Amino acid sequence: MKKIITILLTLMMIGSLAACGGKEKTGAKSDVEMETLSWNDYKYFTVSIDVPKDKGYELIEGMSEKSPYEKYVDFTLVGERFIIAFENTNYVYQTSNAWKEAYGETDPNFDDFKKATTEKINGMSGAIEQVNGEDVVVKYTLSQDLSKYIGLTRNYNTDGIREDGINTQFSATIYVIDESVEDIDALLEEAEVKAIFDSIKIEKK
Repeated sequence: MKKIITILLTLMMIGSLAACGGKEKTGAKSDVEMETLSWNDYKYFTVSIDVPKDKGYELIEGMSEKSPYEKYVDFTLVGERFIIAFENTNYVYQTSNAWKEAYGETDPNFDDFKKATTEKINGMSGAIEQVNGEDVVVKYTLSQDLSKYIGLTRNYNTDGIREDGINTQFSATIYVIDESVEDIDALLEEAEVKAIFDSIKIEKK
């Protein structure tokens, strides 16, 4: 009788462990369905970003009303807790006297932009980081009261993407709009937010 009880208890424990193991496996698997949103209004390239499906993310033209700053941008990814503003402009670092004195008259390009940033030419600030194996120039944005960083800009290498040979500065800036989030670094520690920001792709048409 004791042997039967022992066997039954052992079987119950194995079943319990198997059930726990099954729950852990299910929990580790992501059930979030993703979709790719694309912006096709640029002449030479398309910008895409991956977001969770049916969570209200959308791309809109210009700057969102949720933005903490009034600034012209080309388009914006709008979410409930953050936005990402995209902008394609001309490089200006090479027009400064400081750059010309150091390097003369040069055509703008991403490598020189990195150099101007790291050397703080004409007061530029930022750092070089790698995202998906590629260099990006990163700069933080302070809140209006200068109390915390609420934004982070990534400048991407789009050299050679235009058929006319002109290199331009392409950037994506993520802003915290959820007041419960401490700062931009805290937001980017969230796996879903980081995955969205890291998924940005710029592809030639």
